[in-house]
Amino acid sequence: MKTRLRDLPRFPLRDHGSPERVDRIWRRLAPEVGARSFFARPQAWWAPAALVAVFGAGVFVGARWVRPDATPVLSAERPPAVEAAAGLQTQRPSAPGTPNVPPHAQPSRRMRATGVAAPSLTLAPVVKLAPPASSVVAASSPPEWERLAEAGDFEAARVALEAKGTFDGALGTASAPQLMTLVDIARASGSRERAVAALKRVVGVFRDAPEAPLAAWTLGNLLDQAGDENGASEAYALYRRLSPGGDFAEDALAREVDSALSQGNLELSARLIAQYENEFPNGRSLEEFRSELARRSERAQGNAVVDSELGAGDEPAPGSEPARSEPAPGKARSDEPGASPKTAPK
Repeated sequence: MKTRLRDLPRFPLRDHGSPERVDRIWRRLAPEVGARSFFARPQAWWAPAALVAVFGAGVFVGARWVRPDATPVLSAERPPAVEAAAGLQTQRPSAPGTPNVPPHAQPSRRMRATGVAAPSLTLAPVVKLAPPASSVVAASSPPEWERLAEAGDFEAARVALEAKGTFDGALGTASAPQLMTLVDIARASGSRERAVAALKRVVGVFRDAPEAPLAAWTLGNLLDQAGDENGASEAYALYRRLSPGGDFAEDALAREVDSALSQGNLELSARLIAQYENEFPNGRSLEEFRSELARRSERAQGNAVVDSELGAGDEPAPGSEPARSEPAPGKARSDEPGASPKTAPK
């Protein structure tokens, strides 16, 4: 248990704080303070000197006994001829009858010390092969029919194409841009079949080319104009796969809906309209498609009720006509303008 002593009052200490007593105490401590030596305190002045001495010894030993090995040097140039060094004896002609032996050259001090000579590698010069002249000519000068078509003279391009060969022969060797040029030539001459053949080759062989989405869109328009609704729907679906965010993505899906409605396929129409609503919630044809699907669904249900009442064996009344498939409302919209497919926006 700790106890705290009471503070001493100041008056008992007043006799011990006189100036005479303080001077006497300092005179008694002065000899002890002055006699203390400077070297009594620990000093570390020798540590830097020892580090400098050790470092200098290491540098001296490394420079005297350690020598780096000779590193091989790669050189693509022919090494220069080595001339006879000064002080070495040149080979003198020997006397008749004695073998002509070259004098033994003394190895240098560096070779004796390391035992490794610096090898010198000589690389053979690189020969650049020039490309074949045929490829240079083909890359620099396009065919005449292509130059004429690029200038807008499609009739002259067709004549030049017929002079060099057939249209089908050009399809087999043409690239994707050249195939699109052949499409322009065929459409300008009024040959839809040739244009469709060129477009099918683009989407079939060059599907990764930048021209493939536009080729699929143009193919769908041409097949739709020809009355091939199934082929047109497949072409529009291919366009949406190749270019989901393209300029014609909404129109392509809308034309698929039109084709399904005109064919009376209500299940496919409902699925495509739901996809159209998901991808284009503010689409300009959404409300039109919904109302048309509802109207056709009600008519289909009414026809099913009438058929069930008449029975399977009854025949329709005389004078009645079979139900006709009505065109979809979207068919009224205009197709692609007659401009070249290469100038349409992608």
